[in-house]
Amino acid sequence: MSKQPAEAAVPYTIKGIKAFKGADGNGLHASIYQGETKVATVRDAGIGAFLEVEFTHPDHKEPLLAFVASWYVDSGHEADDARVAAQILAKYRKAVEPATPQRKLEAWVAFEIARTQVEKRIARAQRRATKQ
Repeated sequence: MSKQPAEAAVPYTIKGIKAFKGADGNGLHASIYQGETKVATVRDAGIGAFLEVEFTHPDHKEPLLAFVASWYVDSGHEADDARVAAQILAKYRKAVEPATPQRKLEAWVAFEIARTQVEKRIARAQRRATKQ
């Protein structure tokens, strides 16, 4: 089970999330910020393809990928993936490729979007509760 990293350790945030239905699932468009600086735009067309990432400047790529690689380990995702890979190897005798930087970035984006959506639901529920 993945654990949530400490809030203070998260120098990147996702803002402006626009979700929509695509031909092969849900899609999204969002921006990644470091503080107040926009460092990348992410798009998932909802057609079963990989997450597209467009960096605002090439210098932003390596620090973000380094942060995501560290988050991947600290959050428990790496351990989860290793456990699943071992189960697949034992059951089907097929090795699973280790996670690429792209896969780690996709996992972080998905985690942050889910966390943001839960926080919004909680805030709405609290506002409704105080009106009653």
